[in-house]
Amino acid sequence: MAVLFRAGFSFIATSAVHAETRTVMTMEPNIEIENLNVSYISRNTRVRAVREFSLDLRENESVGLLGESGAGKSTVGWALLGLIGKQNVVTGEINFQGKNILKMTNRELNAYRWTDASMIFQASLNTLDPLITVGQNFVDLLTNKKTCDNKRDARALAWETMKLLALQESIMDAYPHQLSGGMKQRVAIAMAISTNPKVLVADEPTTALDTITQASILRLMKTLREQKKIRGILFVSHDVTVHAYMTDRLLVMYRGRVIEQGSTKEVITNPLHPYTKLLLSSERIGGQKEGVRAGASQDDVAPADGCPYVPFCPYAMKSCSESFPTARTIGQDHRVSCFLYDAK
Repeated sequence: MAVLFRAGFSFIATSAVHAETRTVMTMEPNIEIENLNVSYISRNTRVRAVREFSLDLRENESVGLLGESGAGKSTVGWALLGLIGKQNVVTGEINFQGKNILKMTNRELNAYRWTDASMIFQASLNTLDPLITVGQNFVDLLTNKKTCDNKRDARALAWETMKLLALQESIMDAYPHQLSGGMKQRVAIAMAISTNPKVLVADEPTTALDTITQASILRLMKTLREQKKIRGILFVSHDVTVHAYMTDRLLVMYRGRVIEQGSTKEVITNPLHPYTKLLLSSERIGGQKEGVRAGASQDDVAPADGCPYVPFCPYAMKSCSESFPTARTIGQDHRVSCFLYDAK
């Protein structure tokens, strides 16, 4: 498995071509996101983090969000858990079993989080209470969510889950500050999967881990989904290699917009949008995912209503600055938002 992270883009293409075919598209949605818009408000400044985002996450499906930092990937995950602060602006719908998460009461959200939907946060301390031991963190979670009836059963389940992440039993009595960053992240992953959530949001879950541990944890997450202990995954990562291994469908995001989407195999082997092509070409030559906009900077201003990639796109035309293009379907279930495909 370690080769998964070392072989570069040649593995990505091979993995995508030989990926197991799943019939998830005909199954019922676990989560339906319709026209989600998120704006962060700070000191009278409004930043539009996600714009017109829609997605059906279906039963036993793993969907990936790909893009560089600032694309809005994590914001989608936070919105799915109802974690966007009330001082910000969130519109649209996120429906789970007929209920709009964005309109849930605090009591309903508390019942929904960690049981119906759970999240592996990019920063593990967003999960762990630093004032209590790791074991007590587990006990509080598992008893509060009624996964276990008592503290003894909760500690037993916590230890069984931690063993899956190659953690020592002594960690149960340690405080979070006594653990390394990698250990804290593995504990956070164990907590997220211990309640057997129907939907798991994985936000860069293995970033702080070494290569061998990354491969082991990704394999575990994939196995849990195949066993239907987790019934759907929204996988957030800037790493194309990981998406090739973990996801069935891929959505490419840029500055809050979905610019391309389709099966992971199709998007990786046949990218359509100029940004997706450049992003994947940086993988092919071993470049960095961040800063792939050669010759441009974050200070370049994108049009308010047009394609956000306009300042960096060598094919940009007048219409690109005037409106964001409607998604065009190219082939089977491969969609791209780009005026270059108007005549196709």
